[in-house]
Order: sequence, then structure tokens, then C-alpha cells
Amino acid sequence: MNYLNLFLNSTPNSIIAFTFGGIAALLSICIFILGRKLVSVTFEKESSDLAIKVQTSLLGFAVLILAFSIGDARSNLTKANDAVDLEASQIRHVGQLLFSYGNEETIAAHNALINFASSVVNDEWPLLSEITSTGSPKTDAALRNLFQEVSNLKPTAKHQESVKLSLDTNLEALHKSRDSVIDKANNQVPALFWVMIISLVVVSMAFNFHYKLTKINCLLIGSHMATVGIAIALLAMLDAPFRGQTAVSSDRIANQISKLNASAIEYELKAKE
Repeated sequence: MNYLNLFLNSTPNSIIAFTFGGIAALLSICIFILGRKLVSVTFEKESSDLAIKVQTSLLGFAVLILAFSIGDARSNLTKANDAVDLEASQIRHVGQLLFSYGNEETIAAHNALINFASSVVNDEWPLLSEITSTGSPKTDAALRNLFQEVSNLKPTAKHQESVKLSLDTNLEALHKSRDSVIDKANNQVPALFWVMIISLVVVSMAFNFHYKLTKINCLLIGSHMATVGIAIALLAMLDAPFRGQTAVSSDRIANQISKLNASAIEYELKAKE
């Protein structure tokens, strides 16, 4: 599974679709040829019609599960995008509150926020594409350090007390939004659905043996199953929100890092005044 996950994460979508389609076409033709070699009898029209009906039912059920799974995967991708938007928004809010606090003590907290956001992009993001992700230990440490730096702030004015309360609230929200992103990274199509889809498609391939073994029949059967393979490839591409070309981008958080770095320069200038 790790090799398949690596392939899906590092391969262009067009190559993935071509690979899945090719495997499905080749497998269906091999099963067809093998079936005709093992069962060389000529089928009556009634038996042939029955085989077509059974095959249609099997493929129909497989396509139904496939369509439901693709819709669910697309929904998970949208939710993952929303979760990343929320995390980026919380990072921005915390940065704004630190700037509003108006004290040189917030320089350390501001730098801790930059380190946390940078760790999310550089350390945690690559791990979100794994089959099961629990986040990055480095990002965990960076978040703990951010909490510690904010807790070290000692308000000396009412304005700072109000901002400090908002900081504590927004830090908790940031923690939850980060957990939400990790949770969405693990929202994938259940393994049972994959087993059912592949099993139904493979079994339906076996029902092609009632056709005559000709080149045109091999071509038609291969083409038919190639389209099914491409549909399965679409599900594989969308299944993990942080994997491959369809992965949720970290650009929104990276943009916040750029803004935080610009604010850090302002902090340094104010500290020198």
C-alpha cells in the first residue's frame, strides 16, 4: 500500500489514469482469453443473454458504489480546503492580536508563531499525504512553544488584558483547526468500498467468456474495462485530500508566513525606537 500511495502522490493524474485504464484493459482481456480457453463451448442465446444481464448488474452495482465514493471523496476534499482556510485564518488572527498587544514582550511570541506556521508547511504538510497521518512532532513542539510564549505575556494595561484573553481563545481555536486539518487528511474511502468495487469489476470481467474469442471482441472488452479503470483512477486521485496533483495546497498558510515576516520587521523597528 505504501508503494501505491507513493505512486499516487508523485505521479501526474494523466499517467495515473492511463495506468489504471491499461491495467483494467489488460486484466479483462487476459481473463477473457483464459475463460475461453477453459470453457470452449458455444453458449446458447438464453445462456448468453443471462450472462449479459448478470454482468450488467455487477457492473451497475460497482459503478453505483464508485459514484457514491467519488462524491464522498469530493466532499472530503472540499472540507479539507475549508479546514486549511480556517487554520490560515486563525494564524492571521493570532498574528494581528500579537501586534495589537503593543509590547516588546510579544516579539518572542510572534517569532514562535512564525516557527509554528513554517513547521506546518515544511514539516507537517508532507506527512498529511501518508495513508495514516498523526501530524508532525516538530509542529507539535512548535505549537507548545507558541502556547508557552503567549502564556508568558503579562498584561500591564486593560487593553492588554483584553487582547490577552482573545489570544488565549484564538490559540485554542488554532489548535482545534490544526487538529481538524489532520482529521480531514485521514478521511478516506473505507477499505470495504475499495474491496467491493474491485471485486465486482473483476467478477464482471469473468462473464465476458460467453463471447467468441476474436480480436475485435478483445478490443471492445479491453476498451470497455479501460473506461471503468479510469473511473477507479479518478477515485484514487480524490481519495486522499493532501495527496497528488489534486492535493489541498499549503499556499494560504505560506502567505500568512510572508505577512508575519513583514510584521516581524516592524516589531524590530519599533523595538529599536
